[in-house]
Amino acid sequence: SIKTEIGENYEAQQQYVDAIEIYKETVSERKNSPGTAQAAFNLAQIYETVYKNVDSAVVYYGKVGRLYNRFDSLEIAKDKEVFLRELKDIRDEIKQDRRLVFKLENDPNFR
Repeated sequence: SIKTEIGENYEAQQQYVDAIEIYKETVSERKNSPGTAQAAFNLAQIYETVYKNVDSAVVYYGKVGRLYNRFDSLEIAKDKEVFLRELKDIRDEIKQDRRLVFKLENDPNFR
């Protein structure tokens, strides 16, 4: 889509905030098209690689197939979604473990 191409131009200029805005607008229209799926894929990549935001990356990789199930990079998007979801789960478990260790070490009533 034209909007996706505009977003890609912003992205190429490292204007990520503008790119994200255009991509989100495109995805929110929910058109069943390659351009909409590309916008979701590009959003996921920005969140994953630029902002290191695994949560948002998982969301947008997951939307790719729902937006257009014949998208060229659908398998990559699915694999990334699975991998990053597992990474997110591990990260969340580590956070929980750290909280428990802190309580064990510092809260005498916790035992």
